[in-house]
This record gives sequence, C-alpha cells and structure tokens, in this order.
Amino acid sequence: MSSEVKVDTISEKTSANGVVIDGVTLKDSKISGTITIPVSTGTMALTSDISAGVSEIDIWLINADITADALPILDSQVTRMSKTLVEKVGTGMSINGSGHWTFPSTGYYELKFIGSVENDTNSNATDLHIDASDDNFSTSSRIFYARYYGGDNTRVTMACAMVVKITDVTNDKVQFDFNEVNTSTIHGDSTEFESGFIFTKLREL
Repeated sequence: MSSEVKVDTISEKTSANGVVIDGVTLKDSKISGTITIPVSTGTMALTSDISAGVSEIDIWLINADITADALPILDSQVTRMSKTLVEKVGTGMSINGSGHWTFPSTGYYELKFIGSVENDTNSNATDLHIDASDDNFSTSSRIFYARYYGGDNTRVTMACAMVVKITDVTNDKVQFDFNEVNTSTIHGDSTEFESGFIFTKLREL
C-alpha cells in the first residue's frame, strides 16, 4: 500500500536535532548522510553549505633570482602567476611588506614551496623553510625545513608541502624562507614558474 504526504513545511520537533528522513538529516539547509538521485531527468540545487569544489587556489612566482638570504622572502620578490590556463580561484592570498602571508578565509590549506636552487660553492648547502604564527608573528615556529647539499654549480628542484589549519585570518599567518648558507641561488622568473608557492584551500573548518 502506497501513501503520500503533502505539506508545505516540515519543522523539527526538538531544536537542533533536525529532521531525519530515511537516514538523511535535514537541518537549516545543511545536509548530512547520503542522498540517492534516481536514474531519471531531474534537477538538484546545491546551497552554500555543500562544497562544489576547491574554493581557493593561488599560485605565486619568485620573480627573479635570489642570491642572498631572504628570511623571509618579501613581497617585492614575488608575483602572482597569471598566464594561459593559470589564474587564481577565489579571493586569493595577500602578502605584506614583512613577507607575512594572510589567508582569505578560515579553513584547512595546503602550502607548497617549490624552489629551483643552485649551489654556487662546492659542498655548499641550501635551506628552504616554512614558518607559522598564530599571533601575527609576535612569535613563530618552523613547520617545515628542507636542506640540499651539492657540489659546485649543481642544481635541483626542492619541494616543501604542509597543511595548516587557519582559524583566525588576522593572526594565523605563514612566511617562506630561503637561506643560502654561504653562496647559493634560488632561481626565479617573472612569468614562468621556476620557484614559488601554491596555496590550495582543502576544506572548511
């Protein structure tokens, strides 16, 4: 025996519990559980509470060779990449004159620091760092450290990656360091990606 209920509004009986329909909870436009869409023509509308994909991607270039310590790498040394098929998604990152990066919104972000480095002196070392702060860089801690040892004029591409949880866009910030130790270079270009940073927002908090 089939039955049909026709109503304009279904309201929850107990505040904050939501309405459960066969394992799917509906609560203030938020949906948890599994929704099965039948094999037929139809339309499903997504609200802002359902992610339609990655909301932030931002790619920045180190815009010229750096041959001295950059602790951190400064705003004058980076340029947002904008080229064929490459552009930012969302609001994007910002960097101040002290080399501190501000996130556009709270959430979990993946940071990638890619450096094409060359040791100019035999047996020299090159360091790349990512530093983080939750108090606008009154204090900070190192969250990634990479070092390359190589012979005279040897060149490699180094990569650092980390995921950070941003809960306060005013105080939660990061910076990127290049430590040339004695004599080394991190190569950069104003239009092509030799070295730089990729920021991707993975999800909301």
